[in-house]
Amino acid sequence: MRSWRGAGTHEHVVNAGGGGFVTERRVRCWVAVGLVSVLSACSPQVSSLPKLAPSAGWGAAVLWGDGSLLGRLPAQNVATPSGTDPPSGGVTGALLAEVAAEATSRGLPATALTLPGTVIRTTLDRTAEQMAERATVRTELLDGRKRLRAGLIVVKPSTGEIVAAAGTADDGRLLASTPEQTGSVFKVFTLLAAAQAGIPLTARFDARSPTTLRGGAVISNFSADPSPAPVVTLETATAHSLNVVFARLAVDQLGLPSVIAAAHAAGIPSTVTLSAQDPFTSLGNTPMAARDVAGAYATVASGGLHCPVHLIASSTAAGLVPLGPCKRVFKAAVVAQTTQALRSVVEGGTGRRAKLPGRIVVGKTGTAQGNLSALFAGSTGDLTAVAVVVGSRQRPLRDIAGLSEVTGSSLPTDLWRTFVNAYLNTPQPGRSP
Repeated sequence: MRSWRGAGTHEHVVNAGGGGFVTERRVRCWVAVGLVSVLSACSPQVSSLPKLAPSAGWGAAVLWGDGSLLGRLPAQNVATPSGTDPPSGGVTGALLAEVAAEATSRGLPATALTLPGTVIRTTLDRTAEQMAERATVRTELLDGRKRLRAGLIVVKPSTGEIVAAAGTADDGRLLASTPEQTGSVFKVFTLLAAAQAGIPLTARFDARSPTTLRGGAVISNFSADPSPAPVVTLETATAHSLNVVFARLAVDQLGLPSVIAAAHAAGIPSTVTLSAQDPFTSLGNTPMAARDVAGAYATVASGGLHCPVHLIASSTAAGLVPLGPCKRVFKAAVVAQTTQALRSVVEGGTGRRAKLPGRIVVGKTGTAQGNLSALFAGSTGDLTAVAVVVGSRQRPLRDIAGLSEVTGSSLPTDLWRTFVNAYLNTPQPGRSP
């Protein structure tokens, strides 16, 4: 939990009655740095989409999914992490800025965001958010010299709703919305393309490292994940994240266009340019946001149905474009094979630390070139989360937090497990434990 810094008081006026602004009550809230402080000190309960009395100098009110007040957007200019109410440089400000960005991308007029009468309800679960914030802060504190940043994005596969998002980048925005190389997390798209092409998990491949592809590119296995044998099955190659197998499969056998098509079908936006000429595309060298990765892994978790990932549930202002319906983008058999491969990662591969007692967990680890970022993307039940760790100011993740190097199988996997285990073991209304 973040410490209190620069704490003060701030007043919000909320409608406590049913008739417009006739009956009002003032709720005094602490403004503090860090989401958890705001959660614990400022949670006026309001109805489904209430009319909130204007707060001087501020625009639209943003609500948690339960209807309590998260904060307000500015009455002028575009919302930034520091230009929101509460004026926090932490996760609260980043969340409010993310709400503003999604609102405008979905057609809500910019003027509506500056009006104090506008109320925007998010999909955020306050309990999940608090746990995500605690988990990311705990991860960052593992390095006493503040050389790493940790982020987490949590999505509900059956709806595409963002349940929680914690952790900020160097610029103060959500780390989950900051493009980073995904490393081997990208291999899920090769698995999907292979299943579509009828290649089974029992197919055998030469796993000797290094290897030279047809175009001349030389590929090596990651030193931390050596091949257990010279020839392995596709399932074993997935569990041990063998680069030579996946590069040869994606580039020489399937063709990168089919892998890229699978990525876009799963949920990676078309605005993310994936090169069909670069063989290292198959190994995750293209920066993309963890938010988009979460949406793609959620597609697998939902059995091949892709639901648009979103943070905004509704708005009182006209103009918000409704989301399209969930669509089937992969056949059930394709997803079943891919899921089995991802399960092997957790059961006996690089993602072993993500195991949860009594639960089926599927996922994939990933480490960027030069150890600039590391991720774990995983799902269990109707919950998909992506944990990402990066070096502050683009430092490589080496000799940090007591580790010679941070990989997807270390801190990101631990962060994922810490959050998911806590969240799933916390009773909540309407959700079975």
